[in-house]
Amino acid sequence: MQLDKYTQREDLDEHLQILTAIMTDLTVDVGKTLDYLAYSKEGLIHTRLLPLEPIIIELREAASQLTKGLHFPFQVKMENWNTIQKYMSINAVYFNFHIFTTLKFPVIAYPTYKIIRTTPLLHYSHSNVFTFVKTDYPLIALDKENNHYTMLSENDLNKCVRDPTTYTCG
Repeated sequence: MQLDKYTQREDLDEHLQILTAIMTDLTVDVGKTLDYLAYSKEGLIHTRLLPLEPIIIELREAASQLTKGLHFPFQVKMENWNTIQKYMSINAVYFNFHIFTTLKFPVIAYPTYKIIRTTPLLHYSHSNVFTFVKTDYPLIALDKENNHYTMLSENDLNKCVRDPTTYTCG
């Protein structure tokens, strides 16, 4: 009789340990899901929530299939993840009890543009009167190859992804 009670108690303890482990796993999963949704809403996902290695493998595969002259604005390497993440845009959608995530990466092509800040110069008009032309666009992007240009505003430039020496604009 005493042995039977002891065995029941041991079985009960074992079941409670299993239930506790399951609850702990579920709590961790719920926490990760909440973090995932909160970060993706802001356009970022913490690296601990992303399967980085498969993403890098897929990016390498995509890079190998790009047509000539097109490339990613970053080197596709695991150690460059912080740079890659700057260019990545994230969209998460909840549908039929599933969360679908889309990661978008820009593909760029040359030509590259040199950004020039316009400076109005004084122009002599007549007897101590000087004029200058006011510009609507303080920035000009000049194509290094073909000498084409486009006008930019500060707001246009702020929408670009900035690296130390370059801007990548869409």
